[in-house]
Amino acid sequence: MKISVIGLGKLGFPMAKFLKKFNFEVSAYDINQKLCEELKINDKTYLSSEVGINKYKKKIKIFNSIQECLLNTDITYVTVPTPSLRSGKFSNKLLLNVLDNICTFIKAKSKKQPHIININSTVSPGSFEEELIPFMEKKGLINDIDFSFIYNPYFVALGNVFKNLESPDYILLGYSSNQALSKIKLIYRKIYKKPILKPMSLKEAVLVKLLVNCYITSKISFTNFVKKLTDKNGLTSAEVVLEAIGSDKRIGNHYFKQGGPFSGPCFPRDNLALINFCKSMNLNHLIPKTTNKINISTYSDMFNILKFFKRNKFKKIGFLGISYKPNTDDITESVALKLMQESKKLGMRVFYYDNYVNKNIKSFKRYKNLNTLIKHVEILFISYLDKKNNKINFRKISKTIIWDIFEFTKNKNIKKFSNIYQLKKLLKDK
Repeated sequence: MKISVIGLGKLGFPMAKFLKKFNFEVSAYDINQKLCEELKINDKTYLSSEVGINKYKKKIKIFNSIQECLLNTDITYVTVPTPSLRSGKFSNKLLLNVLDNICTFIKAKSKKQPHIININSTVSPGSFEEELIPFMEKKGLINDIDFSFIYNPYFVALGNVFKNLESPDYILLGYSSNQALSKIKLIYRKIYKKPILKPMSLKEAVLVKLLVNCYITSKISFTNFVKKLTDKNGLTSAEVVLEAIGSDKRIGNHYFKQGGPFSGPCFPRDNLALINFCKSMNLNHLIPKTTNKINISTYSDMFNILKFFKRNKFKKIGFLGISYKPNTDDITESVALKLMQESKKLGMRVFYYDNYVNKNIKSFKRYKNLNTLIKHVEILFISYLDKKNNKINFRKISKTIIWDIFEFTKNKNIKKFSNIYQLKKLLKDK
């Protein structure tokens, strides 16, 4: 089966490489012509922080023309950005640009079988029925005769995309025709020994994608609620309490660790999209709204800690990591970046070091060496859990105060805190 992949970003490129490993004939295209040319010459350094990418050595065919990329293919995977609008709804503008080209291709081809369009990008409820299918039909094409849609969004985390593709919990498959469903099943049955496939209508699949992330964010917000209770109590550990709660099989320990607000390119915006959808139907949206409110309050608590530092004459703060998680340079909804911006507003000097982000962020001083960062700051914020941080010799850090929301550091001889109550005690004992 010949597959075309449109969009070679942080999700599209891994999917193209992943499909190629299983001997599918894969052609690929991205609107970024510079990226296409670079990948043609050498694709080994692209997304190099992605865990396991070195195993995928087979090169994919990359074209500078979308029509050339689509030529002779049976199915097209579309993985282009669907940015959030102010309302929370996702924009389909880039998707429609791709579909416009696919329409031209379908009209010109001689094959009579419908071309399968597999949308991997996250879309808002109603997108297929109200926008994507009508767009194709206005071009003179007939649904499930000239084209068929599949909705197959990724459930992956940047940095671990290949791992998630290799071992998915299940594969969500929204479909518009049985023929399209049969073909996409053939692909995944060739890849996985016993794939757990979840076929359903396009409407249902779009809703499932948003609801899954809503549930996960509600778990994260619940952990932050628990941490507030245990922090204020002062006698119990959030880690111990959460581990006990998560041991209940009805709850589980996934996404049930203490830490900061939920972040990244999916969680915050999927919740907003769900709120928007509920509003459009005049439906109570208490769960996603409350989850977001708790998330915002968690940020407020962290901002209050920064104000406390300012009142106590601290001037220099450093951040170990500014991406939203390890193994990626994505800073979308990064907790560290929001704290850095708030620190700057308060008049503090802000510094950072990141193993994965090599670019300079305006208004902040970037150090290329962690030890240098530590020497120049009074406070060090640990942004995320990362195995590389295990190599840090915290015994050498005598003056720097460590802000560790994950309770990552176990050394009792360093000055560390995870909440305002520990910080006040720490400075009082200073």
